[in-house]
Amino acid sequence: MNFLRAYTAKQLNRGEGMTFHPLSGERLSALEFCRHGQRWCRCIPILPMGWGETEYRYDHLRCITGGRKKYEAGDPYPRLWLFDPFTGEFLRRE
Repeated sequence: MNFLRAYTAKQLNRGEGMTFHPLSGERLSALEFCRHGQRWCRCIPILPMGWGETEYRYDHLRCITGGRKKYEAGDPYPRLWLFDPFTGEFLRRE
């Protein structure tokens, strides 16, 4: 699969235009973007103890890009991607 338009690594790491995380296949709407680390994470509630306040654990996912700074239109998706970030389809590697 190839990109339909140009992206910077920063735009891809923020998930610009994406619906699914390309490494886990999860919907980005179900994840949380951590601005401090500039990566996506799962927000997992921990059972409340004591005062009834819920605590959360954050499970950070790997960075979306594979180290390149810029991706041009027509460039292939990074090899580390397992899912198409726009359709959610599993990417089969030959």
